[in-house]
This record gives sequence, structure tokens and C-alpha cells, in this order.
Amino acid sequence: MLASGTPSMNTPEILKKPSVRKEAILLASLLPFGIIFMPTAAYVVGRLVFGDYAGDGFGGFFASIGAKLLAADGVAWLLVASPYLILQCLRLTAFGWRRVSIAFGRLT
Repeated sequence: MLASGTPSMNTPEILKKPSVRKEAILLASLLPFGIIFMPTAAYVVGRLVFGDYAGDGFGGFFASIGAKLLAADGVAWLLVASPYLILQCLRLTAFGWRRVSIAFGRLT
């Protein structure tokens, strides 16, 4: 990307669309949150509900999540991508709500 914010010549065509670029930035900003916060929250809640983790504490839990991510485990990726997916569900709900409101004449 150039300093002016426009895509460079080497940028793939799909990323030149503003909506795709916006979604890619959104995913890239929420993915670190999902990698750090979601496993931490899952560990803390699991420890409060079920007791101590059978592995090496938080480090072992975090390492096992990382290994599952590298092995392309679907559940681990769902955990990490959940902040982005929750945001998309909220956006889709708001979009549907607006469409229904417009259809019934409650929103202009």
C-alpha cells in the first residue's frame, strides 16, 4: 500500500475493493484479540467451573491451543475467530432488523 492509502501495483485485485479491504483489516485487528483473549477466557472459566487444568496450567493450555491452530483444528479456529464471527452476526442482525423495519414502514 502506498503512503497515500491507495493500493500498490502488487496488491491482488480482490484487495483493491474497499469493502474487502475493510473486512480484511477488521479480521486482522480482531484475530490477535481472539488468539490472546479467547483462550485466556476459556481457561479461566474452565478452571472456575471444572477445576484445575490437567496439563501444565495456563502455559500448557495455551500451547495445546496453539498446536491445534497449527494443525488446522476447526474447534480451535472457531475459538480464535469467534470475536470476528460474533461481530458479523451482530452486523447481520442489524442489517436484517433494518430491512424488516423498512418493509413494515417503521423506518424511513
